[in-house]
Amino acid sequence: MEERPTLADVFELAISAEKTAEAFYERLALLFSEYQEIASFWQEMARDERDHVSRLGDLRDSLGSGALSSEQNADMYRKVKSFLLFDVDDRVSRIRTLDDAYRAAVDLEFSEINKLTKLLISRHLASDSGIVDEIEALNAHCEKIENIPVLFGDVRERSFVRVGNG
Repeated sequence: MEERPTLADVFELAISAEKTAEAFYERLALLFSEYQEIASFWQEMARDERDHVSRLGDLRDSLGSGALSSEQNADMYRKVKSFLLFDVDDRVSRIRTLDDAYRAAVDLEFSEINKLTKLLISRHLASDSGIVDEIEALNAHCEKIENIPVLFGDVRERSFVRVGNG
């Protein structure tokens, strides 16, 4: 039988995914705790994810029960649901260098999760200016990952920053 997700299901899925991302970044901060600047960067990413959770929760709570019970695109829901198979413990256990962490963060941030969050914001936030502000905040969050080479060096330099060698 075909899955028929409601908008409430989609919001819950998006919130769960953002919480998973938060947990991942918190673990990276601990993993690189011997490198204050790097640990602070990952802590900032975790804070951003907490903000995403809060904003999505607020947006969901602003919608009426009729909107929340409406059926949604099952394909997008399945794609994002597959992200929840992202095992934070497993992924963190495979990180040996800052470059490993960078690559994992790129995979995370440029997955279906942020696409879903942007879609929810653009379709359900009431004001156009609010939509622009929220999308810009998400883009700025992703740009932080894109700026890792500027902040922490190229692949060779990031490969020298090893877990537990601070």
